[in-house]
Amino acid sequence: MYQNCCRKCGSTDLFTKEKGNNVGLYCSDCGAWIKWLSKDELRTFEHSQKSNNGQLNYGELREEIHKILCDFLAHEHPLQNNGEFDSEFLEFRTDDILQLIKRQGGSVTK
Repeated sequence: MYQNCCRKCGSTDLFTKEKGNNVGLYCSDCGAWIKWLSKDELRTFEHSQKSNNGQLNYGELREEIHKILCDFLAHEHPLQNNGEFDSEFLEFRTDDILQLIKRQGGSVTK
């Protein structure tokens, strides 16, 4: 089992973030940088996170939501002529985020 902890706050809830060609390990609770990961360490960390009942960790969930939002903003015509967002496309992106929440064990009610 891959185990690291934050030197600043002691948390073991960590996430990764790419910076150029490097991948850093960061604390999900206080945001502190822990260390740069080698390719082997990155694979080990990612495997340990995926074996966590299929749930994404904070960093992975944040990254997935970020991708969904970037996809929305990169949409060719996110704004209609009246200045409103393309509501149909926005609904699809919202549904994607709600599905992520459900996969994480969260409940979503209407």
